[in-house]
Amino acid sequence: RKNEKVQDLETELVSTPFVQIPLGVTEDSLIGTVDLERSLDAGSTIFSPGLLARAHRGILYVDEINLLDDEVADVLLKVLSDGYVEVEREGLSVRYPCKPLIIATYNPEEGELREHLLDRFAIGLSA
Repeated sequence: RKNEKVQDLETELVSTPFVQIPLGVTEDSLIGTVDLERSLDAGSTIFSPGLLARAHRGILYVDEINLLDDEVADVLLKVLSDGYVEVEREGLSVRYPCKPLIIATYNPEEGELREHLLDRFAIGLSA
């Protein structure tokens, strides 16, 4: 195999999730919450994962990150720093991994990017 060329190697394409965080997102829709309807039907607590569960090992896109609610931005930063989401709701404790590649945009004309957000990103480009 030493003489094998790179283009001759077998490759596998793996589907990568692409998750967009919308403006006005709530903490519950971001990290997840108890699914009340399914919980009542099942007679036990059922957790409904949020957007961050789908973003694990994929691409997390945040448009206008400077307009995110402060609490949501703090949750997002904590999750990206820790590599996991921890949810404590109504007697339920859930922890799941979240290690996405994050791509974020912002328009400085609509508000400055908070310093603690800017410190967490590897690259900042102006277009």
